[in-house]
Amino acid sequence: MLQRSLSAAIAALILSSCGVTGNEGGESTWEGGPQPATSQSEQANNSSGSSQGQAESQGKEKGSSNGKHPAAEPAMQATGQANCSHMHPGGQIPKITNAKYDEVIRPTFKELCYRSFHLGHSGRTRTALWSAEVLDPQKIELASRIERDSEFKPETRLPKTERSELTDYRGSGFDRGHLAPSADMPSKESQQESFILSNIVPQNGKMNGGVWRELEIEVRKRARKGKVYLVTGPIFRGSNSALKQRVLIPTSLYKAMYVVDKGAVVFVITNDNNAATTTLSIDQFTKIYGIDPFPALTGSVRTHNLALGPMPEPKKQESSDGSNSDSSGIAGSVGITSGQPCEELQHKSGVWMKKPKFYETYGLYENPINYRRC
Repeated sequence: MLQRSLSAAIAALILSSCGVTGNEGGESTWEGGPQPATSQSEQANNSSGSSQGQAESQGKEKGSSNGKHPAAEPAMQATGQANCSHMHPGGQIPKITNAKYDEVIRPTFKELCYRSFHLGHSGRTRTALWSAEVLDPQKIELASRIERDSEFKPETRLPKTERSELTDYRGSGFDRGHLAPSADMPSKESQQESFILSNIVPQNGKMNGGVWRELEIEVRKRARKGKVYLVTGPIFRGSNSALKQRVLIPTSLYKAMYVVDKGAVVFVITNDNNAATTTLSIDQFTKIYGIDPFPALTGSVRTHNLALGPMPEPKKQESSDGSNSDSSGIAGSVGITSGQPCEELQHKSGVWMKKPKFYETYGLYENPINYRRC
């Protein structure tokens, strides 16, 4: 994993087309809610073990000796929602790859389809585990014309025992943080839906109003250039604290972004004043946290971290009929592989660097002044 400043990481994406405070009285050790059996109360970490790094360790909440909540290990695959399938690449919703976590979440997991986002909700955590949306230039333009004028309210389609309420957040010191942002919504009706508490998680105020807000703004800038698929959700690994002993507090939040024809990246940001930011490839994130935000993505689009620079050009392979085709991709159609010619770019300072290192160092916003083959 590579930890870098958010501004450096997101800058490459926009132009690629070329300890918690303030929670006194609200945070408590997890005790309430539909509880699994004692035998399920401690879920083992997935095979990544200690490789989860700073994005997890810096985001742990301080709690009592009751230990981690059993749902504090990544969402599961649930029943399909035809009306929301277009919000996912290949029509496939996020998938749990951690079998033990899937077992804990399954009994209370529900999909909820809204006008402009689709989420998978857990009755154990009383939050969504993922919220998916798809943005494009037209949607962003429409959203920019909508004034923010809505109010928070509970999701009445969920049982009372499985949903969060306004009273859970009241006086907690935590923000009611959107997963699918209200500023992404292209209509008044969809904006109102974004304020339903199923789309909300307890979020550190400094993180929410700082790094997280900056990320949301830059993602919308990227979406003005073309279609972008997003999956946003909480990370509960190591969490043992909850609002009113009901709503589990994330230790980090993630935002997975697939820029069509460009590549993908997952941002993981700790839910605390530090807001430490890590960028990962899809495969890295899936291995560490046990949830695959884009199961339909295949090939190098899964292994390349777009925040580190542009993906290599597709390597063409000649098929049996003599035509060229890509070797990998989304549903077999977006193939990106290595093996490209060596290229060097010259920075305005006069320094020459190989192309990947140039973009990793300066970002795609920095245009080279010269170019040559290695």
